[in-house]
Amino acid sequence: MKKFSLIWTIVFVLFSLLSFNNLYAKRNGITGRTNNNSISCGECHAKSPSQNVNAFLSSETGSFEFSPGQKVKILLTIQSPTGVTSGCNIAVKNQVNGSTSAGTLEPGPNSGLYLSKSELTHQQPKNFTAGASTYEFYWTAPTNPGTYYLQAVGLASNNNGKEDNNDIWNFAPVVEIQVKSVSSVNEEDKSSETITIGKNNTHFFENLENFELINSNINIFSIDGRIVSSIKPTKEEVIRFVQVLPFGVYFALYKIDNKPIIKKIMITE
Repeated sequence: MKKFSLIWTIVFVLFSLLSFNNLYAKRNGITGRTNNNSISCGECHAKSPSQNVNAFLSSETGSFEFSPGQKVKILLTIQSPTGVTSGCNIAVKNQVNGSTSAGTLEPGPNSGLYLSKSELTHQQPKNFTAGASTYEFYWTAPTNPGTYYLQAVGLASNNNGKEDNNDIWNFAPVVEIQVKSVSSVNEEDKSSETITIGKNNTHFFENLENFELINSNINIFSIDGRIVSSIKPTKEEVIRFVQVLPFGVYFALYKIDNKPIIKKIMITE
């Protein structure tokens, strides 16, 4: 009888430790969740992606064309009006929703990220500041030229210590990375998405397709992923903001039919 009780005690302790470790590991991030055709964060949090979470990726160069072996800094920005803390999973694949990683990911200094199974995830929940949370990381391109796909998912948690439906999440738009030989990179890119705006330019709206269909504020982010401002989609608001904005490169994030749209903007004289 004592032997039987001892066996059950050992089983219970092992089961408890296993459950605790699984919970702890997920609180400290989990990988393999970036594929858009997967359940992703829905295994433990809200079952489906939420439009109340915006996640997007930007590079320090303002482009996603790199040369073989080039190391670049990239930012994942997660935006949510209700999030208290954030989490993420970042991966680069050789095909969309694929299983094979490409290149080498590396956490940025003090980024709160760590590498697991060739992907990045958070060490612990990271606080939102002014409705946004940013993760800095590096990617070293493969030596072989080709097309690769940067995928990410962002979580906005209520930080109540429980995994529940109030922790919402969303995928970042998949970014197509072009790794080109030096001769190809030096060629002019005819398909650039950059919008160049002069300080006295009043034709901003002509450069934004379907501007009249925008059904959200226009959120402006700096090149390092910090939210600069959130402005109403009116001509007067945009002109006023452009005139006081320092010269440089920014990203505009807005929605059309609840679909996130990202445009790179360069403010010049």
